[in-house]
Amino acid sequence: MLGGSGCPSQRHPLSGLLVCGGCDLRLHPIVAVDGRRCYRSPCGCRLCPVDAVTVERLTCTALERRGLVPADGVPEPNWPDLFARTLAAVRVGALPDELTFVWRT
Repeated sequence: MLGGSGCPSQRHPLSGLLVCGGCDLRLHPIVAVDGRRCYRSPCGCRLCPVDAVTVERLTCTALERRGLVPADGVPEPNWPDLFARTLAAVRVGALPDELTFVWRT
């Protein structure tokens, strides 16, 4: 999926789009102690960070299902722009794979 190099927005292409499904506060990008890329909620609704690879993979799958540009054909540095252009928000539920996509119209 995503490589380990690049600026934080490239390493966390959903930054600014992920929101807590419980309280609607935005999740913030972090790097976990073990080096994994994650998103963390400042609200305390969720105790564990959300794995970035999981939510990014599911978001790419959702884009492909809608017939949008396949993620494999878009260079990694352009992923933040692609996500921001097509999504208004991604609500993260209780589990990291419980996502609700709010599409731009």
